[in-house]
Amino acid sequence: MSEEAPPQTISSLVTEYFDQPPSCLEFCPVDPNYFVAGTYLLQETRESTGEKESESGTKEDDDEETAPISVKQTKTGSLQLWHLDVTASKL
Repeated sequence: MSEEAPPQTISSLVTEYFDQPPSCLEFCPVDPNYFVAGTYLLQETRESTGEKESESGTKEDDDEETAPISVKQTKTGSLQLWHLDVTASKL
């Protein structure tokens, strides 16, 4: 029976923070020292379309029917090209 190797610990050499949540990472098949990091963010704003203003300036719901809700979506994202320098442990 052979002995099992002890578990190895993995640690970060470099940490980078993005402005938006990362959604994908793809290495270049020709030169794996280059990779693209993609970000994507979907922001939703919900607005009720069936409200009306009263004379006092406050909004009131229409009693006759339920007001449908409109959702406005804004999509933003980016693609960033990175070069990994394995000899210097930096991006």
